[in-house]
Amino acid sequence: MKRSNTFLAFLFLSAALSANAGLIGTNVTLDYHYQGQSTTDTFAVTAGTEVSCFGGGSGNANVCSILQAPNQTLDFGDNTITYTYTRIGSYVASFLPSNPNGFDFLNLNLGQPIQHVLLSSSIQGLDASRLTFTANSIQLNMYDLPLGEHESFTLTIVTNPEPSAGLLGGLGLLLVSARFVRRKRT
Repeated sequence: MKRSNTFLAFLFLSAALSANAGLIGTNVTLDYHYQGQSTTDTFAVTAGTEVSCFGGGSGNANVCSILQAPNQTLDFGDNTITYTYTRIGSYVASFLPSNPNGFDFLNLNLGQPIQHVLLSSSIQGLDASRLTFTANSIQLNMYDLPLGEHESFTLTIVTNPEPSAGLLGGLGLLLVSARFVRRKRT
């Protein structure tokens, strides 16, 4: 009987800890809007880089037809989205002054609604004022931003755990504590 209580507490605690889901293993949608054009890509998030654009419209995604500069990537992590640009030779690139011009990251289903998005960037002029989000999407306005030799941004998605996850975790800890208290008394 004592072992079953400990095992039950372990199951509750494991369920609570695994309740925080992430993007890896989900399907996300990327819309890019530029000069009246729009592209849509839907792909499975894996441990590797999801989008690689090689310049002149070539790459592994529809968005590469608009992101014409060489060496642009998008990598989705469990709770991050990272864009990277690396200049080749003297090629000068920028996000042109055209509205709309930006990324829409859609269907970001992390198990809980997005509560906040943190932006870190080396791109001059890219700050939080260009960022909006909903419970499962992020929009980033890239209008007229310059690109240097090596530029990047990372969006870190913040969610709050569901109340049921905290309840399960608390219940698991309570059961484990009761087990140790009972063991100490005997």
